Amino acid sequence: AGADLVVVLSHIGYENDLKLANKVPGIDLIVGGHSHTVLPEGQMVGKTLVTQAGFAAKYLGEIKLNLEGQPGHWRLVEAKSKLIPVICDQIKPDPEVEKILKPYRQETDRIGNQIVAQTT
Repeated sequence: AGADLVVVLSHIGYENDLKLANKVPGIDLIVGGHSHTVLPEGQMVGKTLVTQAGFAAKYLGEIKLNLEGQPGHWRLVEAKSKLIPVICDQIKPDPEVEKILKPYRQETDRIGNQIVAQTT
């Protein structure tokens, strides 16, 4: 039967996402990463929507897929994406989440601060 919708989550960079969309028929959506590309509305490559939301949680990517059909026989009619700016300085940390994360952050800091090599 096959898949009704093909979504690729990639970490190969924007240029390679475009190549993938061009070379592999049947991909409906590529949600990419690695190159930190900010694509405000995504990029259509044939019938494939290629998206990336930048880096460092500066944007939240929103993807809307309009499907027609019935269970087991869906067809993608339209794909859209947009970026929503994340304003981190206006978001206060949740004390409960901070408490949960504290030991992990401490261990990560301990490991990250270890000297693993020296050069002269």
